[in-house]
Amino acid sequence: MLQLGDEGLDVTVMHFQLLARTACGPAHASFTPGRFAAAATLLQAFRQEAGIRGDERDHLRYGPLTREALRSGKPGRSC
Repeated sequence: MLQLGDEGLDVTVMHFQLLARTACGPAHASFTPGRFAAAATLLQAFRQEAGIRGDERDHLRYGPLTREALRSGKPGRSC
Protein backbone atom coordinates (compact mmCIF):
# COMPACT_ATOMS: atom_id res chain seq x y z
CA MET A 1 0.00 0.00 0.00
CA LEU A 2 1.41 3.38 -0.99
CA GLN A 3 0.10 6.64 0.40
CA LEU A 4 0.73 10.35 0.60
CA GLY A 5 4.19 11.08 1.95
CA ASP A 6 5.76 7.92 0.52
CA GLU A 7 8.80 8.17 -1.71
CA GLY A 8 10.99 5.78 -3.65
CA LEU A 9 11.13 3.32 -6.51
CA ASP A 10 7.67 1.80 -5.90
CA VAL A 11 6.14 5.27 -6.15
CA THR A 12 8.04 5.95 -9.38
CA VAL A 13 6.76 2.69 -10.89
CA MET A 14 3.17 3.53 -9.89
CA HIS A 15 3.50 6.99 -11.45
CA PHE A 16 4.88 5.59 -14.74
CA GLN A 17 2.03 3.05 -14.87
CA LEU A 18 -0.56 5.78 -14.36
CA LEU A 19 1.03 7.95 -17.04
CA ALA A 20 1.11 5.05 -19.50
CA ARG A 21 -2.43 3.88 -18.69
CA THR A 22 -3.95 7.31 -19.08
CA ALA A 23 -2.01 8.12 -22.26
CA CYS A 24 -0.34 11.05 -20.58
CA GLY A 25 3.07 12.21 -21.59
CA PRO A 26 5.53 14.62 -20.02
CA ALA A 27 3.94 17.51 -21.88
CA HIS A 28 0.51 16.76 -20.37
CA ALA A 29 1.26 15.68 -16.81
CA SER A 30 3.90 16.56 -14.28
CA PHE A 31 6.39 13.91 -13.24
CA THR A 32 8.58 14.09 -10.16
CA PRO A 33 10.28 10.70 -9.76
CA GLY A 34 9.66 8.91 -6.49
CA ARG A 35 7.26 11.36 -4.83
CA PHE A 36 3.69 10.21 -4.18
CA ALA A 37 2.35 13.76 -3.97
CA ALA A 38 3.39 14.36 -7.59
CA ALA A 39 1.07 11.57 -8.78
CA ALA A 40 -1.86 12.34 -6.46
CA THR A 41 -4.07 14.23 -8.94
CA LEU A 42 -3.54 11.68 -11.70
CA LEU A 43 -4.20 8.84 -9.25
CA GLN A 44 -7.47 10.40 -8.05
CA ALA A 45 -8.71 10.92 -11.60
CA PHE A 46 -7.82 7.36 -12.61
CA ARG A 47 -9.56 5.82 -9.61
CA GLN A 48 -12.69 7.90 -10.13
CA GLU A 49 -13.03 6.85 -13.75
CA ALA A 50 -12.18 3.22 -12.94
CA GLY A 51 -14.93 3.21 -10.31
CA ILE A 52 -12.68 2.43 -7.35
CA ARG A 53 -14.38 2.98 -4.02
CA GLY A 54 -13.54 2.58 -0.36
CA ASP A 55 -10.37 3.13 1.60
CA GLU A 56 -8.06 3.54 -1.38
CA ARG A 57 -10.16 6.32 -2.85
CA ASP A 58 -11.22 8.00 0.36
CA HIS A 59 -7.74 8.18 1.84
CA LEU A 60 -5.57 8.72 -1.27
CA ARG A 61 -3.86 5.35 -1.20
CA TYR A 62 -2.51 3.08 -3.91
CA GLY A 63 -3.29 -0.51 -3.09
CA PRO A 64 -4.63 -3.74 -4.58
CA LEU A 65 -7.80 -2.27 -6.09
CA THR A 66 -5.94 0.42 -8.00
CA ARG A 67 -3.16 -1.97 -9.02
CA GLU A 68 -5.72 -4.44 -10.39
CA ALA A 69 -7.54 -1.69 -12.29
CA LEU A 70 -4.27 -0.63 -13.93
CA ARG A 71 -3.56 -4.23 -14.99
CA SER A 72 -7.10 -5.05 -16.11
CA GLY A 73 -7.45 -2.37 -18.72
CA LYS A 74 -10.27 -0.47 -17.04
CA PRO A 75 -10.57 2.97 -18.58
CA GLY A 76 -8.39 5.74 -17.30
CA ARG A 77 -8.65 9.44 -17.72
CA SER A 78 -6.83 11.19 -20.52
CA CYS A 79 -4.89 14.31 -19.71
